[in-house]
Amino acid sequence: MTTWRPRLAIAVQPTVLRDALSRVLAAADVDEVINLTSIDAATGEHYDVVVVSDPVVDLDADVVITIPAEPGGVGWVEVGGVRVDMHVAGVDVASLPGLLRALDTYCPAEHDREPHA
Repeated sequence: MTTWRPRLAIAVQPTVLRDALSRVLAAADVDEVINLTSIDAATGEHYDVVVVSDPVVDLDADVVITIPAEPGGVGWVEVGGVRVDMHVAGVDVASLPGLLRALDTYCPAEHDREPHA
């Protein structure tokens, strides 16, 4: 029996952060993790969720999670192109546990990601 695995693309900068997030998420063995060297590499592909560090338009994804580009910055989640009120949602994507909670909340899979990280 094949388990559905969300297509999760990581397109964040710097490269070391992108690679680290990709490794952590791949180790959780929940998603099909795609490490994008640039956001242009996402063109023409559909993803269930994409994690980015810079705001992006025209991305074919059900969920886009923008993590803060700078320490102390603010990130957000967009579902179907609509930004989620993070205060109401109670999710802070500025930390790894918060990012994992956002993934589990807005792109649930067969297993939670958070306990695996």
